[in-house]
Amino acid sequence: MTGDPPTDAPTTEAEFRAAMRRLVAGAAANGVDVENGWGFTDGERTWGVEVYEVVPEDTEE
Repeated sequence: MTGDPPTDAPTTEAEFRAAMRRLVAGAAANGVDVENGWGFTDGERTWGVEVYEVVPEDTEE
């Protein structure tokens, strides 16, 4: 991905967090196993993303 970012790309941390929340929650609701790690490049840099469930400390399993 080079050049200008997509017009719907987040421009603030709050927008980024909201987009990630929608993406992860929506995929999980559709049965996608989102607990994993992925690497990708945007044409200039290589990024790594890891998604895992966080269990609150006060929750007993």
